[in-house]
Amino acid sequence: MKEIVNSIAETIKNRLTNPVYGTFVISWIIFHWNFIFSILFLSEDKILETTGLLKNDYLVYRFFSLTDWYLYVSWLAPFLLTWIIIWKLPEWILIRAYKKNEEYETEKIIIKIIEERKIEEEKTKYEKEIVKKTKVVAEKKEEEKKIKNIDPTMEWGEELKNITQNPLIVQAIQNGVRAIYQTNGEFTTRAERGGMSITYIQPDFLSRLDTLGLIEITKGTYGSKMNFTNKGKFFVRELQNQSKIQ
Repeated sequence: MKEIVNSIAETIKNRLTNPVYGTFVISWIIFHWNFIFSILFLSEDKILETTGLLKNDYLVYRFFSLTDWYLYVSWLAPFLLTWIIIWKLPEWILIRAYKKNEEYETEKIIIKIIEERKIEEEKTKYEKEIVKKTKVVAEKKEEEKKIKNIDPTMEWGEELKNITQNPLIVQAIQNGVRAIYQTNGEFTTRAERGGMSITYIQPDFLSRLDTLGLIEITKGTYGSKMNFTNKGKFFVRELQNQSKIQ
């Protein structure tokens, strides 16, 4: 007996969960709610008192009269409503709504692709500008390098600006001028060897002149001899123009 009850319950459950059956049952309940209400909630005494009919007679007379047009409407309408909801509603509304939604999603994807492409194009344009500017800077530096190789005085001038801030270097150049133009470049770093034909230069002054590439040292008559390099002559000329040295 239990198996039969379970089988019936499972069958009812399957029918109610089926879209067609479920829709029909709900539609039927909508059109027959007063019939269900009368069965469940109206007592036979109440019906008898009100209509003078027994409950079964009242139900047959009220809801199943073949001369009442509502009987036919209440049974045909659930079938029609089920047909509209299951077959026609998706065609008229749901499928069109789905199609519109998919078109909307597709349009969003297309817009996203277009905007991402614009971003990539702007990135590419920006990178090209950076490469172009880098190339211009590199070419400018290369050009400046070539100019400096042709005319080193530009680089020497920049170096001289820093040197003039150091009085010891200016003094060393002054000593170099004295040695080259008074004793024909003959010099010594030993004070006791100084004389009319040789100039004494402090070792630290000599190292500054040599390190900066302002002099070249050769062998002289009395020991060592110095001469200004082109760079050294440039420094001397500029410092003299600025009245830094005599």
